[in-house]
Amino acid sequence: LKEIKKVFGNIPNKPKSPKLPVKERQTMPKILLKKKKTDQSHLILGFRSYDIFYPGNPALALLSVVLGAGMSSRLFQRLREELGVCYYVRSGNDAYTDHGYFEIAAGLANDRLAEVIPAVLNECKKLKDELVPHDELEKAKEYIIGNTKLNLESSDAIAMFYGSQEILKHKVNIPEEKFKKIRAVSAVDLRNLARKIFKQETLNLAMIGPSNDKKKLEKLLKI
Repeated sequence: LKEIKKVFGNIPNKPKSPKLPVKERQTMPKILLKKKKTDQSHLILGFRSYDIFYPGNPALALLSVVLGAGMSSRLFQRLREELGVCYYVRSGNDAYTDHGYFEIAAGLANDRLAEVIPAVLNECKKLKDELVPHDELEKAKEYIIGNTKLNLESSDAIAMFYGSQEILKHKVNIPEEKFKKIRAVSAVDLRNLARKIFKQETLNLAMIGPSNDKKKLEKLLKI
């Protein structure tokens, strides 16, 4: 505390600026394009998800792993190994105190958009329609647990793990509690969550590349 006061003591104590409220209402897909002469296009497909207090966040983490974390994930296998249409593809869920979003990012050749976007959305649809096999789900659980253990080997990572919980949630869970929640997630939980997240009306696309044909892209955004 002495060092903190020494470094930050001269900063004036002012009330924080009010945060702009998140606009949660969305009734149709949205597209944001930045036209730029590039050798490849970079896109993010995003869906509205949930804040950090949502009890289903362990299932959201697993949904992200199954879909796009690592070389054995569904998106990597489909887009890289089978179709060969992406330079990279990954998924993730970001949660904040008042909102969250699930994203799928990909880099691809400029002429492969018509293949990539439907292929990505089809993998999302499969998670809505089918149960994730037991072995695949267990592998995803061990992926999260193993990565968490590895990431907590440094003191700064431990500080971030506990400090962020205290600051944002005012409640701290130890790693074992996180692992218990991860292990408790079922395939039915994942399917139910996919049905809540992957909706046509909350689908968004942001892309940078030479294409600016919004009407063509709108036709591809079907799930």
